[in-house]
This record gives sequence, C-alpha cells and structure tokens, in this order.
Amino acid sequence: EIYTLSLHDALPIYRKIDSLLVECSGLSEVLPVAQTFFADPFVQAAFRLDSVVCVCDASNFEKLEGGSDGGVGAAGEDVAQLLREQLAISDVCLLNKCDLIDSSQRDQLAQRIRRVNPAARLVPCRQGKVNLGQVLKVNSFSLDGAISIDAHFLGEDGHGHNGHNRS
Repeated sequence: EIYTLSLHDALPIYRKIDSLLVECSGLSEVLPVAQTFFADPFVQAAFRLDSVVCVCDASNFEKLEGGSDGGVGAAGEDVAQLLREQLAISDVCLLNKCDLIDSSQRDQLAQRIRRVNPAARLVPCRQGKVNLGQVLKVNSFSLDGAISIDAHFLGEDGHGHNGHNRS
C-alpha cells in the first residue's frame, strides 16, 4: 500500500514499515528534502536517509538536459540545471524507458550521467519496473557527497540544527 503522510505522522507506525519512500515528483529540488533528514531533530532521531534515487527518462533526456555538447535542452536552462542537480545528489539513477532507445544511445546517455555523477549506480529499466533490492536498503547516501554539492547542506554551523553530524 502507498501512504501519504508527513514524517512526523509516520513515527507511530514506522516500526511496522520496512522502508519509507519519499517521492519528489518530477523535476524538483531534492537537496531540501534530503536536508530534512539532518536538520529536523525529530526526523533525524527517527529515520535514516538510505539513498537518493533519480528516475531518468532515457527517451527524453537529451531534450531536457541539452545534449552532450553542453547546450541547453528544449525545456530551457532552468530544467537542465535542475536535472543535473538531481543527478549530482543521486546515489542510484533509474534509467527508465530503455526499451525506447537503442543500446548505443543508452551507452552514450550513461556516459553523460557519469560525467555529472561518477558514483551513481545506473539501473536500466523499462516501464518503471525495477528490482526493489536495487533501490531500497542499499545504504548508499553519502553525506560527504551532499556537502560537496552544497557546502551549507547541514546548515550554517556544518552540523545541522542540533549539532549532530550523521552519515
């Protein structure tokens, strides 16, 4: 079953939940969501950020991101930048709709994604179907990686709002 609730609402039932998946819907800013796991003392004590997963539309990537020449995609610079930021913070990239591109295009796309984030694990998939073992309980979130993207990830003092530095 899928539940929609706040992390505070989830605490009474979290012991019954194997994993809690936070979905950021499409092109959105992921860093502020990830920061919640370190900035909010309640959330920090009750939950652990296991990984950040990005779903990448293989068939439309170039249109959104802008191409291998570093140009701007048809969707504009803001969308291209947001896509690159999502890829940069991600631990796992689900390369969806691989059935709509050929293997050469998939290989080129994988190379471009690795230029943005060499550490991300790329998981080709079709119609969003993926082995959950590749995205849940993989323990791949890197606090150091998040800080390298945003030096203020943990807040002004570098330790989050409650002074604890957890990874």
